[in-house]
Amino acid sequence: MITNEDILHFVWKTRQFNQNNLTTTHNETIRIISPGWHNHDQGPDFINAKIAIGNTIWAGNVEIHIKSSDWLHHGHQHDPNYRNVILHVVYEHDQEIEHLIGCPTLQLKGRIPRMVLQKYACLQESSNDIVCGPYLNREIRSYFSLFWDSWIIERWQRKIKEKQKFNDIIKNDWQHLFQIFLFDSFGFGIHKSNMELLGLSIPPKVLSNHKDNLLQLEAILFGMAGFLNEDAVDSYQLRLIKEFEFLKSKWKLNPPTIQWKFSRTRPANFPTIRLAQLAALYHSSQGLLSIVNNPDKIYKNIFELFSFKVSEYWQQHYHFGKKFGQNKNFQFKLSADSAGKIISNALLPFLFYYADQLNMPELKESILTIPEKIKPEKNKITAKWLSLGVANQNQLHSQALMELYNNYCVHKKCTSCKIGNKILSSTT
Repeated sequence: MITNEDILHFVWKTRQFNQNNLTTTHNETIRIISPGWHNHDQGPDFINAKIAIGNTIWAGNVEIHIKSSDWLHHGHQHDPNYRNVILHVVYEHDQEIEHLIGCPTLQLKGRIPRMVLQKYACLQESSNDIVCGPYLNREIRSYFSLFWDSWIIERWQRKIKEKQKFNDIIKNDWQHLFQIFLFDSFGFGIHKSNMELLGLSIPPKVLSNHKDNLLQLEAILFGMAGFLNEDAVDSYQLRLIKEFEFLKSKWKLNPPTIQWKFSRTRPANFPTIRLAQLAALYHSSQGLLSIVNNPDKIYKNIFELFSFKVSEYWQQHYHFGKKFGQNKNFQFKLSADSAGKIISNALLPFLFYYADQLNMPELKESILTIPEKIKPEKNKITAKWLSLGVANQNQLHSQALMELYNNYCVHKKCTSCKIGNKILSSTT
């Protein structure tokens, strides 16, 4: 028994049902010229469909239900959005709907291949993290290569959409949006939301105006992050406190309230270290958006951003007054893996959006070539795919596989997934 309309949307969109001798429940002949566009917003399920019913060709919308009576259960009879429905498609016609007089009904029961329904049921009932795992044979795995770019673009667009919630605050300021992305990515998961808030709270012009003075950059970042509110433990922190008192007054800064986590975190990922690295990044760069000035050199320009070292104090300390042990082999700059994650999760999504909004096709094309040049991300999600024989050779693969898992596999949205579509459409 079908309990989810998703499979009906899939078979209608892909025409995975027997279309021979199609008739309405009142025995009018039907020919599907175009199933229409799948509508994911409010209103009928498919819009701009073209259907021949009898001797007349109709253009309009199609609504799909498991049972005819669902039209009433969903309250469509009271919704003006459904007045121009030209065909009601159902799995089972269980009731004549008086409101639909003049709008024919097509029943799909008995027309959908049993294999399609069985595969869909297996996918939905599976307890596997990646429900399509048993179906990922060599043919299906080869299909991934067609969609790497589309999946990573989908991931970038989703990340941009998440950040657009700040548009009312930042007034569509490109520099500020970039800054929020950058700070967020330096949070590396555990500090993500705190760093995002910090990036939102600091006007970009403040950091830009003081980029030539590393101590002042550190004072702004540590002060806004709340690390300069207590008595100084050494002369370095005292200098930062004095600098921040002046800069806070000068720029009328309003530090947010942030609770930082240090427990169960490696010193290299302490927020103090990440802030010191951000200060060094701003200090060494020529302006973060300057990397887009030459699309042919954008790969080189991006990686040069991360060729910085933190200040001498943070080469020896992981917190104010707390030094690394004598035998501690600490990297004074971001590791290649960390830089790759920041580039993939922050710079590239923003730059792709920036190039799209400013109509810079050459820049977009250049940006899309970069993930293939970055080492893959190795985490629990990519490991799941790798165990099923799916490639993870670079960041293009890593980012795409994380998008697939988080947005499709976790929610079992197999009918919306390109791989799920291929599996459901396959005859084997």
